[in-house]
Amino acid sequence: MQSKISLATITTDEKIKYYLLTENEALHEITKTAKDVNEILNLPSTTLVRLILNNFHWDQDMLTGKFSFILMKIRKFYFVLEKFFTDPEKLFKELNVANPYLSPSLQSNPLSPGHAPERDPMLAVVEQMATDNTNKICRTCYSENPSDEFYALRCRHQHCLTCWHSYLEVNIGQHGCLRPIYCLSRCLEVIDDEKILELLSNDQNLCDRYRNNLVKAFVEANRLTQWCPGNGCATIVKLNTYSANRAHVIECDNCKTTFCFQCSKPWHEPIQCSLLAKWEQKNRDESMTGTWVIA
Repeated sequence: MQSKISLATITTDEKIKYYLLTENEALHEITKTAKDVNEILNLPSTTLVRLILNNFHWDQDMLTGKFSFILMKIRKFYFVLEKFFTDPEKLFKELNVANPYLSPSLQSNPLSPGHAPERDPMLAVVEQMATDNTNKICRTCYSENPSDEFYALRCRHQHCLTCWHSYLEVNIGQHGCLRPIYCLSRCLEVIDDEKILELLSNDQNLCDRYRNNLVKAFVEANRLTQWCPGNGCATIVKLNTYSANRAHVIECDNCKTTFCFQCSKPWHEPIQCSLLAKWEQKNRDESMTGTWVIA
């Protein structure tokens, strides 16, 4: 992660520090931040923490701006904590996330396939056919596989890795990373992002797609981050602090592009972003008028 100083800002003399991140560095920051916050929230899954942070734009200053006092240990996340502890059910509902503290018997997960009965007759027959004690029967596909080809969350619902892969592929294709992925069985246990990437390690394309989804959601939700607009450049710019005026000049060392952080256009000092947008719209309108007259 490379740090730099923006030496020019439209309408102010403010200098601001910013960082140039690769996608891997952004992914590391997502994981680290979610784990740090979860030390306070103590949720069953860091994926839920990531979704909460997405909802609050990953902006710690915004979370504390509603309060006139600061608590030493939790000052950056006090707004989240107050909302979480006062009415956790409302918060999870706003995030379109099932409440992980409810009993599975009280609430099922509509995103997961149906759970097999307690004693499935078909499963009992297949289990009797298994001769190797080291093998297990998958409750989803009824196939017999070695024990090391199964995975279970804390709920202990074991499913074979093939079924996990198919299930993750469908969920990632439908929702990307914007919803938590629950256990294959009808329960509310959430699989963490790190474990998803681990289970997909043999499918590089799907693994890369999920990584890209995580980074894209992080950059788009975070008020402090912006993609470099350079042609084919994947550099991520992250401001050190948030300010109302985000028209800072940014220099990308990767593609040598100089641009405005707020509007991603080439640096346009001393014109403000709003005036530049109006001027460009005026040019487009006049161009269309000229085309119509010629026609």
